[in-house]
Amino acid sequence: MSPERIDPSDALKKLFERRGSASRAAAPEALFQSSPGSSADAAAQKKSGSGSPGSNGGMLGGWGRKATQAVRLLAERFPLRGSPRGAVIGVDQGTAALKTVRLEPAADGRLRLTSATLHEWGVGAEGDLAREALFQEQMRVLRRQGRLDGAVVLGFHHRDMLVETIRLPKMPPEELDQAVLWEAKERLSVKTEQSVVRHIATGETTVEGQVQMDILVISLPKEPLLAYWRPLAEMGLKVAAVEPIGLAAFYPLEGLNLWKPTEVVGHLEIGMKMSHLNLIRGGTVRFSRTFQVAGDSVTKAIADYCQADYAAAEGMKLRHGISKMALEEDRRETGHASEDRVRVSHALGLHLEQLVAEIEHSFRYFAFELGGTDAQRMDRLLITGGGGLLKYLPEFLTSRLSVPVEVVDPLRGLQVDSKVQGELEAGWAQRLAVAVGLASRQVK
Repeated sequence: MSPERIDPSDALKKLFERRGSASRAAAPEALFQSSPGSSADAAAQKKSGSGSPGSNGGMLGGWGRKATQAVRLLAERFPLRGSPRGAVIGVDQGTAALKTVRLEPAADGRLRLTSATLHEWGVGAEGDLAREALFQEQMRVLRRQGRLDGAVVLGFHHRDMLVETIRLPKMPPEELDQAVLWEAKERLSVKTEQSVVRHIATGETTVEGQVQMDILVISLPKEPLLAYWRPLAEMGLKVAAVEPIGLAAFYPLEGLNLWKPTEVVGHLEIGMKMSHLNLIRGGTVRFSRTFQVAGDSVTKAIADYCQADYAAAEGMKLRHGISKMALEEDRRETGHASEDRVRVSHALGLHLEQLVAEIEHSFRYFAFELGGTDAQRMDRLLITGGGGLLKYLPEFLTSRLSVPVEVVDPLRGLQVDSKVQGELEAGWAQRLAVAVGLASRQVK
C-alpha cells in the first residue's frame, strides 16, 4: 500500500458548520448541513422546494421544517445580540464541569484567548436531567456577564453517537454521499432516519492497484441534539455549529509541531466519564474511539480497592497518583502494603491496564484495517483532558506502551490576555482542550 496524503483540515473543521447569512444562525437546520459541496444535499433541497434539507444524508426531514418555523418565531422574541467580528465561544458541557472559552483573531495571526470559565457542577448534579438544568442556569449567568457575546460552538457526546472509519473505492462526490449512507445503515447499523450522518474523506490509499478512500463517518442522534440546542436558541444565543467532543479536543494540537508528518500519533482526551482516542496520520485524524476508562472509573477503582468512600478516594488519587517508586518499595521490603500511596498505586496499576488494553486494541485495528505497512507502530501518545493530571500517568503509559507520552497544554499556541492568565487556576488549562478546539474551528 502506498498512502497519498490529502489535507482535509478545512473540510473537517466545517463539520456541522452552518451555511448562509448570520440572520439564519438560529434556524435548527443550520446545524445539520451535509458535507461541504454535497450534491445530495442540493438535490434534496431542490426536491423539497423549501430550501430546507430533505431526508437524504441524515437530514431533518419533514418534521424539521416545523421546528424551523417555531424557532424563527422564538428568534423574533429573543433577538440575537451583536458580537465582535470573529469572536467565537466554545462550550464544553462536561460531566464534571461546564467549560467555556472565547477566542478571536489576534494581530500576530494567532488566536487570542479573551475569556475562560470553568464551573464545577458539584453536589446535586447527579443524573443527566440535573446537569441539564444546571447547565442552562449557568449559561444564563454567563450570558448576563457578557461572556457569550459571539457565535457559540457546542461540544456534543451521546451514547448513541458513532464515529467510525470505513474504506470505499474512489468515486464522485454524489455517489460517495449515497455509498456512505448505505454503509452507515447496513454495515454500521445506524438508524439514518433518526440520525444526522456526516462524512469526511481523510485520505487515499492504493490497495492492490485500486485507489481507496478513507472515510470518517460521524452519526449523531437528532432528538438529543435538538434538545441540547433548543434551550440555548431560546436564550437568544447564536449557535453556529455542533461538534463531537472527541474530535474537537484534537484541534488545539494542530500547528504546535508536536509530531513529524510521517508519524502515527495517538491523542488521548481523558474526561470524567469518557476517554476519547484519536489516531493521527499525516497530521489528520484517521481513526477515533471512545471508551469508559476515565477519571470517574479511576476514582471508583481506588474506592473499591482501598475500601474508601468516593470523596476520600478522589483525594487519594490526586495526592498519590500511580507511583512506581511505591510499588518498588512494596516489592523490596515489607511493611509498606498498608500505606495509602502503595494501595492507590496497586489499584491504579490494575485499573489502568484496561486503558492500555483499549489503546493497544484500537491501534491494532487501525494498523490492520487502515494503516498499511508504514503504520505498524504508534510513534507517540499525546494527552489532554483533566484525567491527564493524574500523577505519573505519562511514565506509566510510556513503560506499558513503549512510546513517548506527553501531557499537552491546549493553551500553548494561543495568545492569552493578561486578565485571563490571572484568572486561570491550577489544572484549568488541561481541562479546556475541548472548549478551545470548539472555538478555534470557526474563528476567522
